[in-house]
Parts: sequence; structure tokens; C-alpha cells
Amino acid sequence: MIEEEISNSIILDIVQPSITFPEIKLEKGNSLGLYTSEIELMTSYFFKLISEPEKYAKEVKINGFLANGMNWVGRSFTHIVVPQIWKDSIYNILKNKPKRRHLIFIGAKKCDINYDELSDISTIISYYKKDCSILVISDSFELLQATTDRVVNMLGEPIISGSKDYFK
Repeated sequence: MIEEEISNSIILDIVQPSITFPEIKLEKGNSLGLYTSEIELMTSYFFKLISEPEKYAKEVKINGFLANGMNWVGRSFTHIVVPQIWKDSIYNILKNKPKRRHLIFIGAKKCDINYDELSDISTIISYYKKDCSILVISDSFELLQATTDRVVNMLGEPIISGSKDYFK
């Protein structure tokens, strides 16, 4: 059975993952970057967490719904932006986000990024943050700066937050 969260401001809540992935609590309007050189691995872990949450975490909530035992929840509320999967640019994939998807996931390597589009990506992310949360996994400082409020490492330890002066 689906259990709805009392507060609808929590878009993503990953509690005690059993795989190497940080605990995450993202509220509407927030964005988080995960800086790693292991983009493909961490992206696959994220997909595992949203598609088989009961197997890989104590609890996963997406858009206020308890996803454990309901593998469709993660896919239904998440807009997946992975250029290697869609064979398109980050900006083009973002432009096509369905309205009902309130979690935007971006998984991109440096080589996937069209740096001429970073300003447009930042602008569209700012627009979407009114109703969404954004999770970005990347090895690109520039993408993380353009899209996120704070950045953590694979263990969930802050690299820097708030000031956008990442990676000093």
C-alpha cells in the first residue's frame, strides 16, 4: 500500500541505503550535487534505489510516496536526464520534462556536457526548482555549479554548500 507523507515538500528521501550512496533528503526547491568520478556506478545505484527501494535502502520516499514495494513510484515521478541514454543534450532533455515529474535526476560526465548550454541549463533548472527538486551526479564542476545549491561526495560529506564556491 502507498503511504503518503504528511508534508508534500519532501521530494526525495533516501534513508539508510545499503549500497554506497549517501542518505538524501531533498525538499521542493532544493538541488543537490554528488561529485564523483564514478558517474555510471552512482547512476546505476540511484536507479536501483528508485526501482527496487526495499532491496537497497531502509526506506525511499519520492514525492511524498513510500516507494518501498512499489517500483513504479520512482520511475513515475522522476525525470531522468542522462545524455548517454537518450543520445541528446542535457538542455534538450530538460526542455521535455513532463509536468507531473517533480524530481529531476541528471547523471552526466564532463564529456556529455555542451558547455555552451550551461547558462541555459542553469536558467531552466532555476525555473523548475519552483515545483521540483534536482539531484545531479557528475564529475563536472561547471555542471554542478550551474545546477546545484550544495555538493557532497559519495559518502554524503559536504564538499561545500550555499555559496557556490565549490571545490576550494
